[in-house]
Amino acid sequence: MHEQETPHVLIVGAGAAGLTAGYLLQERNVSYEILEAADNYGGRLKKTEALADFPIDVGAEWLHTWIGAKPTALLPVLNNEDPAYESVSYQPQTFSHWRRGHLKSRNWLRHLMPKRDRKFVGSTWFDYFDNEIVPTVTAQIRLGQVVTQIDRTGDRARVETRSGQCYEADKVIVTVPVRILQDQDIDFVPPLPDDALAEIQKETMTPGLKVFIEFSERFYPDGIVVGGFLKAMLTEDHLFYDATLGKSTDHHVLGLYASGSAATEYAPDPDDEAILRNVLANLDEMFDGAASRHYIDSVVQNWTAEPFIRGTYSRHSSKLVDHLRRVDDRLFFAGEAINKRSHTIAVHGAAESAYLAVEAALA
Repeated sequence: MHEQETPHVLIVGAGAAGLTAGYLLQERNVSYEILEAADNYGGRLKKTEALADFPIDVGAEWLHTWIGAKPTALLPVLNNEDPAYESVSYQPQTFSHWRRGHLKSRNWLRHLMPKRDRKFVGSTWFDYFDNEIVPTVTAQIRLGQVVTQIDRTGDRARVETRSGQCYEADKVIVTVPVRILQDQDIDFVPPLPDDALAEIQKETMTPGLKVFIEFSERFYPDGIVVGGFLKAMLTEDHLFYDATLGKSTDHHVLGLYASGSAATEYAPDPDDEAILRNVLANLDEMFDGAASRHYIDSVVQNWTAEPFIRGTYSRHSSKLVDHLRRVDDRLFFAGEAINKRSHTIAVHGAAESAYLAVEAALA
């Protein structure tokens, strides 16, 4: 290792895992930098305040407390202990099912909702990180740094970027989305092990988008499942939901989360206006034109089109956790697909993976 009391660590990616890793290194007085490809931090943490008198998560939204990840930095949110980030149990009561041109009431679906799912009342996941995590690490974030190569053959790891800049470190923690690894945007020297490469390609990260629409009147139930039940709720999400449920507001905002083939159908091209037209056309067909009649405004977030994300979330269809959490004594991975305790997905799964990666890097 380079001769210094503690290592210098480079973190690739400033999403939930990368920001948490920086936060932990800052706590331990370890030298570090966070390299983020985009011009903003947060990754799939993102919010909008354009549609209502409360902020809306257009990225990670729910608090899936049933997952089991308990990273210390996020416990005030997960335990609903901080009034600034109050959350409520998310239990919609009225459901409809849209399939083959027919809309039918299916209120029994409320019994299938996870009892431990929660949603923020007047804040978002992005707010929590922006207020509680980012101020600690902001001086060490380097935006617009698209990492193209991580070379571990010398005395120190060399991390090169598209702009030609080169950073050196004793340890590197990679937290980029799985799609970035699958598309081989980063050249690893020496290469990742063959078994790790095989598992990377086995992982599923579906295309996906979220759309939020403000209406002058509410004409929809708490939730609408589109297509086959299992496909719409498990393998390829396709759900409309009342985004104001549990909020203190007079606004009417309907959210759409679509992934896989459903997202592709709404977005045959990445144009946001075209996506909105397709969503409104679908709702108009369900509700006899009510969507167009009551439309006020909307926000479209096409995660597939985000150049440094390209999808929704990893669905734990491979065993990345067994191959990537530690590659050697210099290269480590973290993220919502890589958590050796199997607490994958969700913000707190990603954050917990950062704890594990930092622990391994500093061991």
